[in-house]
Amino acid sequence: MPKNKQETKFTKRFWVLIAILFLCIGARVFYSINEHQLEIADKKAKVQYDVDLVYLWCDGNEPKFRERKNYWLRKENKRLDRQATAVGRFEQVDELKYSLRSAEEYLPWIHHIYIVTDRQVPTWLNTQNPKLTIVDHSEIIPKQYIPVFNSTAIETSIYKIPNLSEHFLLANDDTFVNRPLTKNFFFQQGMPIIRLKPGSVVNANSLYRDQLLNAIELSEQYFGSSLPLFSTRDFVPHHNIDAYLKSDYAACANQFEKEYQETLTHRFRRADDIQRLVVDIWSVMHEHAQVRIVFPSSNNPRGIDSLMISNTTKDYGGLLARRNPGLFCLNDSEFSTPEDRLRVKEFLEKRFPKKSEFEL
Repeated sequence: MPKNKQETKFTKRFWVLIAILFLCIGARVFYSINEHQLEIADKKAKVQYDVDLVYLWCDGNEPKFRERKNYWLRKENKRLDRQATAVGRFEQVDELKYSLRSAEEYLPWIHHIYIVTDRQVPTWLNTQNPKLTIVDHSEIIPKQYIPVFNSTAIETSIYKIPNLSEHFLLANDDTFVNRPLTKNFFFQQGMPIIRLKPGSVVNANSLYRDQLLNAIELSEQYFGSSLPLFSTRDFVPHHNIDAYLKSDYAACANQFEKEYQETLTHRFRRADDIQRLVVDIWSVMHEHAQVRIVFPSSNNPRGIDSLMISNTTKDYGGLLARRNPGLFCLNDSEFSTPEDRLRVKEFLEKRFPKKSEFEL
């Protein structure tokens, strides 16, 4: 490409990004001013709805689970991406226990909690608690696809959970609530808030971002147009607890049934999986949701919306104190060590020491 054309293309992209940045800042300021008023408006309008909380969980340390996983790794008979099979995808240090403690403390309005597992139950879990239900993969995933060790595939079927409410939150066990939050943090007038953060989707070295790109490209093909914010490839999900409408989740799964079925055949993560970002886009394009950009810092005295922290980071507490996020994630990866996981457990015990009603 001639140099002047390259410069023109760069200039256009630069100004587009600047425009998006100012738009996002403006939206954030508007939200900060109006969040309380919207909550009051919801109450006056008597907008009442239950919100459930769904977790995906597995215990990669359990011998039977490990045996099943290793059997299918051998049976795949092909080289899988290290990012798909890393210990961090499956190993746990009771993060779920502390996440439930955080939810009980800061989200007391949650109606019901569902824990989606593969023939496993945490030894410390009080399964008799009426607010909690264990959902086995066999209840929502066709038997020909089980066992599945691919969270992206499992997420395609979440909407099939029996009795799941129309409004629900989806979480992993490494996501936590850091301060009191209302329903309006996740839903505005009953519509989910889709949180994105600055970051390039185009990244050949990331399995996760390849999957995000698949969701964007599939949506562009379906809607026959570019997508507000998503088509720039300059924003990624905030990687934390997300809000959904079950009806949108189901409608999206029905529309992209072929692609969802293909993803379900992948027992381990693959670059051609369709990530659940496709549901976010579906809701936004049907005007059933709104997008909010999460920035790493904010002038809001209450702090930022969410923060993802690699568990290889040393000072979790310091980061949380400085940023005061509503939500935070202590992310495990192929780069994490046993020492990192031990540090996570010690930190979580100090941060959430009070036993929840969901524990024996």
